[in-house]
Amino acid sequence: MRMSMICAVVNVGVIVIVVRVRVGSAHADAPSVAAATAW
Repeated sequence: MRMSMICAVVNVGVIVIVVRVRVGSAHADAPSVAAATAW
């Protein structure tokens, strides 16, 4: 149960990053993208 919760949180974070990149703040979110890829 704990693992599925973690996966859900990670998925939400990835969606947020994708939305921000499409909006055009890719450079500001570079650290976030790197952190997400580290998962």
